[in-house]
Amino acid sequence: MREASVRVGQAFRRVYGFIEPLNVIVSERTMTPKEVFDLMTCDRDYGALAMDTRHPAPERLRRVDEIVAKFREVGQPYRAIMAEMVAIPIELEDGRADRHRGRIEIAIRDARRVQQDYALCQLLGQLGVVHSDAGREDSMKMCFDEGIQIALKHGFLDQAARFYRFYAVSYAEHGRLALALDRLAEAQRLCDQAGGRAFSCACKVEHAKLLAKLGCWDLVDRSLRGIPPLMRAYPSFGHRLDYAKFAFDIDRLRAGVAFARRIPATRPSSCGAGSMPSRRPIGVWVLPSCSTIGPRAWKQPGRRRRLWRSATAG
Repeated sequence: MREASVRVGQAFRRVYGFIEPLNVIVSERTMTPKEVFDLMTCDRDYGALAMDTRHPAPERLRRVDEIVAKFREVGQPYRAIMAEMVAIPIELEDGRADRHRGRIEIAIRDARRVQQDYALCQLLGQLGVVHSDAGREDSMKMCFDEGIQIALKHGFLDQAARFYRFYAVSYAEHGRLALALDRLAEAQRLCDQAGGRAFSCACKVEHAKLLAKLGCWDLVDRSLRGIPPLMRAYPSFGHRLDYAKFAFDIDRLRAGVAFARRIPATRPSSCGAGSMPSRRPIGVWVLPSCSTIGPRAWKQPGRRRRLWRSATAG
């Protein structure tokens, strides 16, 4: 089994230039079964801390830091970075934005050092979001463009699509809707290729939200029709918290469509012919966006847990 795993890792390195799988496999070959079991136990523990709602943030951060230190002690830098990434949103949840950014930058430095490129893409996206929320567009572009370059080089189509979606949300927040739609179209093109389905649902939801912002409710309705099959498949490869967020956004969009059908049209739609009005109904968009682009909404301290409880309460 280990020999087969090594061959798979070698194939990733040869075809995609992605060395992390092979390095992880090789690092575990000299370990005893008990040592490997201990590592997997730590993997489980930091994963559980990411969803823990019973203990305060400082206690969870202390526990994550202990796991990171243990990984580094036994020569597992890849696992250390993955555990460190769990601490990043906990810092924000605790209201410490400065430490949140600091942890991202430290993790980026470590990921560059060991060439953990998939995690590096994830971290560059998070840092770009921080810059976007602070109005530092040039810094945001540097992070997103580097992430796209790395993602396309190694065939991480889901990550490349994620960066284009972040671009789209940032542009939409600043009223640059044509650019936003262009970036979403590029993200969807990547999602339609083999290996990109993990982000297809997010792209389609974001596209529908942009159409809603334009008041094109007939097109929103059309876009939503293609989402249910993606949502049914999502639990097999996606995160349940993301699933709950998408379901929340979809229900809100459906409510907007239903509300728009009840309002007489006041002017011809700028988005093409359709039976629904182009005017945006008052009251539909008073709820804050659940976009993952920044802490003002979905990433506000404690908001992830509150939305999760609301979404699962029925």
